[in-house]
Amino acid sequence: MAKTLGGVTLPDSTEWTDRYAAGLVDQAVDVTLGGNPVVHSAARQLAQAITLEARDRVTWLTTAEVQSIQALAQVPGAGYTLDWDGDTHTVVFDHSAGALRFEPVLPHADQWTGTIRLLTI
Repeated sequence: MAKTLGGVTLPDSTEWTDRYAAGLVDQAVDVTLGGNPVVHSAARQLAQAITLEARDRVTWLTTAEVQSIQALAQVPGAGYTLDWDGDTHTVVFDHSAGALRFEPVLPHADQWTGTIRLLTI
């Protein structure tokens, strides 16, 4: 199986760091005048945040991969398919959270670490 984002193949060791952190239920608690809790729950309707990471000493991206991902992110509002080992999601880049951050492993090297922030749509 492979990991791809909008047709760009990601290294197998790329991590989806918040995959199981997202809650599936929204909940609010009110208290009556008598002090009794009233719990309101509903299935989450909002987009799920997805954070993909290429961590130092674990995963390195090539300059070509970084440039391809940057090209995808430069298209305003474009949706892409994230295929995570057969589990697919339609996503957009989360520019409000700093969609991309890449840093070279060494100066003038062809290896990069970084973070990709997405939202499901």
